[in-house]
Amino acid sequence: MKIFLPNWALVWTVLCLVLMGHAAVADEPALKDAGMDWTIFDALSDQDKSKFILAALDNRDRALANVRYTVHETSVNVGKNDGQRRFMTKADYEVRRLGDQYWMHLKTHEYFDEDGRIELEATLNWDGKKGKRLVPPEFSRANVPSGLITSTEDDNFSARRLSELLGFRIRLMPNSIPAAQYIREALAGGAKLEATKVVKGATMLMQIAIQDQQWRREIWLDPDRGFMIVRIVNVYGKDYMKGTLEITDAERVAGVWVPKRAVTTGTTYHDKEVTEITHEVKEFQVGCLKQHDVEIDFPAGTKVSDRINNVTYVVGVAGK
Repeated sequence: MKIFLPNWALVWTVLCLVLMGHAAVADEPALKDAGMDWTIFDALSDQDKSKFILAALDNRDRALANVRYTVHETSVNVGKNDGQRRFMTKADYEVRRLGDQYWMHLKTHEYFDEDGRIELEATLNWDGKKGKRLVPPEFSRANVPSGLITSTEDDNFSARRLSELLGFRIRLMPNSIPAAQYIREALAGGAKLEATKVVKGATMLMQIAIQDQQWRREIWLDPDRGFMIVRIVNVYGKDYMKGTLEITDAERVAGVWVPKRAVTTGTTYHDKEVTEITHEVKEFQVGCLKQHDVEIDFPAGTKVSDRINNVTYVVGVAGK
């Protein structure tokens, strides 16, 4: 007697086959390399393909729920016609992620000078509802530590685009959200998703294309490296704006594939230059963070602007 599985069971059967059993447990972060059975995947309905992709992304996100990494970024503009490279700026930062909480320590440098001094230093965090920012006195207009409390996520959590390749923040306007959440919301809003296999060198990648109103977004996954996002392409209209993010080198850390180096490019149709940002990961750690590692405490004397409660105060004065 033949037994026919309903679609949801088929999806999870395929998931187990492809992910080889490592997707289901949140407290087992190590991802084993998985062979992709494209014959089974191609036989799925579009709806089940979407469910499978989201399950793979959710699994990877669980493995990266407790991470710390440091990055050096260099930005140059490249002439479209002559290929000349013009240095723009550089930045160094550390990111910590603990579940839905994010923390960053950022240093940006002066523009147009490769040896430029540090122009801004700040520590930021975001828990999904509230964010803090602390600027040391040497970079504060008031010459004392400057603090901010806000209900808006700091732009740097998505503007530093390595987070997009990690699946943490897809850069949207006005909000940025995780990659899996973006796909779910786009599909719920009527967007069309196509998943195809693409050969790149000796690797078979999965290309996910989403047509979301005027935007076409491509998210490329590598099934052989734990469904790591290896490439993202964002195109608005008929190439009016185009941006590409791509991992050029990767490594395994605690069993999880993560970027070592990535390159972001972006331009519009009338620009004469392409902006190119190189992201070099200096250190990547998995599973090392505690709650206090993503918190920000304002030191005594900090002048704080609380935009949630519409008050301004100095820490250590009048009971603050």
